[in-house]
Amino acid sequence: MGRIKERIGILMLAIAILVVGGAFTVEAATITLNPSSSTVGLNETFNVDLVLNLDTAVNDLDGVGIYLKYDPNILNVLDYDAGNWDTTGTNILDGPYHVPFNLPGDIYFPNRNVVGPEGGISDGEISWFVSSGFYGSGVSVPAGSNVFATIQFQAAGVLGSTNLTFSGTNSGGFNDTWVHSTASGYLLPTYEKSFVGGEVTVIPEPGTLILLGSGILGLITMRKRRVNQ
Repeated sequence: MGRIKERIGILMLAIAILVVGGAFTVEAATITLNPSSSTVGLNETFNVDLVLNLDTAVNDLDGVGIYLKYDPNILNVLDYDAGNWDTTGTNILDGPYHVPFNLPGDIYFPNRNVVGPEGGISDGEISWFVSSGFYGSGVSVPAGSNVFATIQFQAAGVLGSTNLTFSGTNSGGFNDTWVHSTASGYLLPTYEKSFVGGEVTVIPEPGTLILLGSGILGLITMRKRRVNQ
């Protein structure tokens, strides 16, 4: 009886190791923004990279998607499509990453690249994804940080801050944030329904600050002269 219990215990331990190992595999991917925080001047143009981070190499990646929200009163997305396969409408840039990201391969790049308002999304939303339709062997992507697209923003002329927020259910398709491999399924943590990917703060241009400072200094000087008279 003791040996049976011992064998059952070993079997349960082996199952637990497999389950935990599977959990780490499923949660081995994240999508982040680089830089995650930016401070820019009014009307300034700047880039933010979309990065797929992998703890281990994935040899059968067959789909990646992002659904990103921001405040359109503070930021505009500029059309940036040099080398893209899809150049209609307003796009984020994926052209330079077709080869470095080992794509297209089996993946059709991209299936969708839309900055609102277009195709069912609104101002302040970006929906981009690439997918092989979840068939075939996929492509190999190395461990580490892999840039797969770049967003070109412009400060829209209003001071303030806005979050760049990923949204979705990690289940694939339009208006979702997800990563999929043929063998392992969806790789992002499924409990993450939405999370803040970054933040942008728009401040006055340096020239405006200098003029403002000069004006304040002039007022202080005039006041001192009046006091001394």
